[in-house]
Amino acid sequence: IVTSNVLVDAEECFTSIGSLFRMDRWLATLVAREYLSSISLGRSNTKIFTVNEVSGALFCTWTQVYAVAPTYARFMQSLRIVDWLKWWIGFAPPRFSEFRGLPLIEAITGPGDDTWMTWLACAGRWERGRVTFEFPRTPIHALWRLVANYVSRPLSYDPLAKVFTRTPTTCKALFNQRLRWNSSRVQDLNRWMPALVYNWQVGAHGALVERAGDVVTKDEILVELQALANLVLRHCAACRAKRSLST
Repeated sequence: IVTSNVLVDAEECFTSIGSLFRMDRWLATLVAREYLSSISLGRSNTKIFTVNEVSGALFCTWTQVYAVAPTYARFMQSLRIVDWLKWWIGFAPPRFSEFRGLPLIEAITGPGDDTWMTWLACAGRWERGRVTFEFPRTPIHALWRLVANYVSRPLSYDPLAKVFTRTPTTCKALFNQRLRWNSSRVQDLNRWMPALVYNWQVGAHGALVERAGDVVTKDEILVELQALANLVLRHCAACRAKRSLST
């Protein structure tokens, strides 16, 4: 799966000298800077800790991954803790290819659909000319997949794949955006937990990174609130200076 370079058009942030005294332009600039750093460059999957999220604005993966996603969502609901415990003592895990349940389309829609598809793509592996989504046969095989996916990472970042988007221009819109983003992480983790215990290449670092991300998110929220407070103070100071000049 390949994620893109998310950009914001310059006109969103600056159109004239008057933009320097407008709160919505300052807010758009702050968010655009975050898009460039964390959402775009932050998806460059070459660091010690692997990346397991893509930008929902634009990403690309195999058609087969999209095609099986609704059925895989239903398949995860059929998994039992007993099957996982038996897997640890040598029994074969449930097979996705033998599952005959109806697709669950609504499970992969809404906020967090990009993370959902990323985890599914990372859970698959290339075998005999196609992508297969079967669980590892044993915990030893699961450990091997984890190491193999760390070395040859299934998620890539393409800086040439550019997509332009808009930014929130009010505090309320920014708050709603961050609430939607962070709540979707919890939803995805709950939906995927039955399969993460088998797919260690997703679950071992996926759950840890997501929980570490929750801590980072709290810090980011504090930074954003502080930045917003500074922005309001600057805006008020600019308004007072403008009134004094007019008088």
